[in-house]
Amino acid sequence: MLKRFSCPALLLILIAIFLPAFSHAEEWKKPKGVAALKIGILGKGKIHYNHNGVMDISKSSFSGGFVLVFPVYRRFYIGPPFDLYMAKEARSQGRDEPILDFAFNLKSKFKTGNRNIFLWPTFSIGYAFPKDKEEFEDVYGITLKLFCDFVYQASDKVGLLAEIGGAYSPYVHHPDYDNVTAGPLLTLRGGFLF
Repeated sequence: MLKRFSCPALLLILIAIFLPAFSHAEEWKKPKGVAALKIGILGKGKIHYNHNGVMDISKSSFSGGFVLVFPVYRRFYIGPPFDLYMAKEARSQGRDEPILDFAFNLKSKFKTGNRNIFLWPTFSIGYAFPKDKEEFEDVYGITLKLFCDFVYQASDKVGLLAEIGGAYSPYVHHPDYDNVTAGPLLTLRGGFLF
């Protein structure tokens, strides 16, 4: 049921987030790229496989990331993020495995009543794979993320941010399983931009 409605729901969410930015002709004054560093947690979730099999991602774990974005049109920014997640399947006796995620972000920037605070809703699509390619040979997946950064612009050069969002993988290639998906998983992170 979730898979059946996931694409239309995702489309409606994206329209709701980004359409209002087209109605404002004002351009943001910052002409250069913006970088951000974030650290936080990746929540627990499910891995589905072979149509009805389910595995648990065992616990909340570390999540870190770096992103560099550039203004392209009015309130829109695009750019490449790099994320690192630590995750482990619940029945595994091993350590948490590093998962690398290279992606493409589309951000839309919104003012609030406070001139030092703005919202930065984001849609991201990425390519993720385990760092240990020998143990997890030929395992990779597509990631979709929706999140919002709440940014406090402390000065012209530095800002603090808090991020809340979700990550979902609609396709994971695994040599031993078919029809693998992962998530949705909650992400909570904090950091700064410069």
